[in-house]
Amino acid sequence: MHPSRLLPPSCDNHHGTLTSTAVATAQKLSPARRRELLLGAALTAAFAALLHAIGPAPGDAPVHLYRTFLVRDGALVWDNFWYAGTYPLASYSLLYYLPAALVGNLPLVFVAAIASTVLFASLALREWGRAALWPSRVFGVLVARHAQGGAPLVAFFALWGLGSVVVYLVPSPLGDNWTRLSAFVFPVMLLTASLAGFRPRRLVVFALAGAFVYNVVPYALLVPSRLDNATQHASFWRPALGFLRAHDQPGYRVEVVPTAEHWEAYWVPKSGFPLARGWYRQLDTADNPALYEKHLRAAAYRGWLRSAAVRYVLLSTTAPLDWDGGPQEARVLRSASSGLKVVFRTANWTIYELPHATPLLTGPAQPVVTSFGHTVIRGRVFAAGRYLLRAHYNPYLRLQGAGCVAQGPDKMTILQLPRPERFALSVPGTPGGLAREFFGDESAACESS
Repeated sequence: MHPSRLLPPSCDNHHGTLTSTAVATAQKLSPARRRELLLGAALTAAFAALLHAIGPAPGDAPVHLYRTFLVRDGALVWDNFWYAGTYPLASYSLLYYLPAALVGNLPLVFVAAIASTVLFASLALREWGRAALWPSRVFGVLVARHAQGGAPLVAFFALWGLGSVVVYLVPSPLGDNWTRLSAFVFPVMLLTASLAGFRPRRLVVFALAGAFVYNVVPYALLVPSRLDNATQHASFWRPALGFLRAHDQPGYRVEVVPTAEHWEAYWVPKSGFPLARGWYRQLDTADNPALYEKHLRAAAYRGWLRSAAVRYVLLSTTAPLDWDGGPQEARVLRSASSGLKVVFRTANWTIYELPHATPLLTGPAQPVVTSFGHTVIRGRVFAAGRYLLRAHYNPYLRLQGAGCVAQGPDKMTILQLPRPERFALSVPGTPGGLAREFFGDESAACESS
């Protein structure tokens, strides 16, 4: 029933109906509606608190904590410590990390969850009335073809279905993001079934059961590994990080065979050691396809380590590994043909070293990297010439010292230096610094020949 039918005719309205503005205002002030919004907010807050108290950490928690750390550290534009250099905020969210750095991740997530529920409930109740009560509480909606007023839901499922076919036929990093819509499929199905009067019953039962399984089972399968939360704690990483500090050389990266929860993506770079990878599957599969081959061979693995300037490889012997690529990388490491040697071992860790590892900077007269930071790489060269820096090129690089920079093979960086000297290659840490560099200084890029 339309909300205007629940209200008495207005004395100022000849037709006994309210304008849409008046209806919206009345709904907004309705005690029943306020009560429903408060109930949804309370349920969300209670469930979020329960998950925080006894549930496993979210799968992307290391990513969000690390990128919040970068914002606090002033590295908003570029970060050298993941994937040979990435734009840390542009690849995930331009909005989340700034407030998270101010108020903390946990308070922001709580507020965002409650606000999302209230907004969803407000929109659903305004559009579909009482049919949206339970979907608002569950946060859900589906069987759109039979529902009155369900045109938006029909469009949603049609677009989602068409998009799913496209991303399946055309593999790309977008495909994994497209599946994230499954997080809302049960609430949307429930709303649609409610609008359809839960008929036809067999179709509704089948659709709701399928949506519930699709919504919940993928997350339920992750619970066993996430309940083993040892990798969340600094104490788990302390022995391995202690070894790296004792043998630190700034001209190399560290590879960690990915654990199931990917806390290496937070603890290792936060401690000052650049990772060869990180935790961003779409970028990982694009940049490191060799690690996702069905049969990873030792020679190919060593070649990848050298291309990424890796000297040490960390393998956890107790934590579950990422199912996609982790076990086969561990198998290669443990094999006699790996070519790596064990240099450190504890109850939780085995650390391997690649003999005669390829450094970050190569060129004439054995150049060295003297400092490797999130936004600045410093080094020294002992002869004029062309040097390969195994860090991703980007157009905002600024070179302190004589010479110029250019994009090299595999998206890496070429330094053309005219004399022996010390140099620093940096990217401004903040958008303001980036704008000043962009409009103020001349580019460090080499002129095209």
